[in-house]
Amino acid sequence: MPRFYFHLQSGPLLEPDPEGLELPDEDAACREAKQAAREMITDAVLFGGTALGNAFVIAADDGHEVAVVAFRDVIEE
Repeated sequence: MPRFYFHLQSGPLLEPDPEGLELPDEDAACREAKQAAREMITDAVLFGGTALGNAFVIAADDGHEVAVVAFRDVIEE
């Protein structure tokens, strides 16, 4: 099963995901990123912060970028 990495982008900063997750495919990785983004937005709202400027940059095991999931986009779904 392929491994995907969910690097957290906050403005110009990129926090690398050193562990990643094994998931069946890119679609599953996007679903995982969207769910995690929703949870992080919820936490930010509950604790008085903001996370809408953040995004997950999803990378495959070989390092190439698979997708970008902007937090702002997940609340519009």
